[in-house]
Parts: sequence; structure tokens; C-alpha cells
Amino acid sequence: MDITSKTTHEHYQLFKDNCLYWIKKFGLLDIEIVYKHEGDSGDRGHCYYNMPGRIATLVLETMWTNIEVTENAIKDTAFHEVLELLLGDLVWLAEARYVTPDSIDAACHRVIRVIENVMYPILIIRNFRNTDTEDKVFKEK
Repeated sequence: MDITSKTTHEHYQLFKDNCLYWIKKFGLLDIEIVYKHEGDSGDRGHCYYNMPGRIATLVLETMWTNIEVTENAIKDTAFHEVLELLLGDLVWLAEARYVTPDSIDAACHRVIRVIENVMYPILIIRNFRNTDTEDKVFKEK
């Protein structure tokens, strides 16, 4: 038997706030975002996009199946949907009939820049903090 949980207006606001946080963090500010709180497919959320038009819809489903609706689950869902948006250019190109090498390169480098700007500093700090290696790495640059 499936257990369903309902998301509230407060959950929806938390979803939007967290989506916006990650959209800004990943620099996806050139995409117009529409938010919706609807659906009962059993999924937690969805990301629909028109990458050539630079518009996307991020959806928090109103009914979840077999998962408890918690603050962390809402935050995880927002992060997941924004990651789908981050990869939207690559997915769109993969599905396009005609693709140029330059467009693939540009889409790949968009993702690379996000990883460089957001993830790399975190990884460096975690991997080299308070070690002799940190001094060697940063002094060589």
C-alpha cells in the first residue's frame, strides 16, 4: 500500500527559496523561472525547460508517495530540480537534430564554470585544510 504525504504552502515557499538560492549560486540568472505547486504523480518535483527560449518551470508536487515531507526533503528536491536546469543545455543539445561542436563546447563549459566556481573551492578547503599539502599547493601558484 502506498503512503502519500501532502506538501503545504510553507513547503512550497521553502522550495522556491532554495531553488532561488541554487539558481543564484550556479549563475543561472539568464533563465526566466516560473514556479508551480501542483501535481500528484508521486514524484517530488519536476523541471521543465525551453533552453533556446531561456525559460523554465520548477514544480513542487502537491502529493508525494512513499516519502515523508520534511524540510530536508524539500531542500533536496529544490537542489535536484536546479541541477536538472543546470544540465538543461546539454540535454537539449543531446536531443536536438542539428548540433554544432561549438554549442556542445559552450554547454559543457557552462557546467564546468559552475563546478569551478562553486564546488572547487569547497573541495580544496576540505581536502587541504590544516595539512602541509595546503601550504605546498597554494605557494606553488
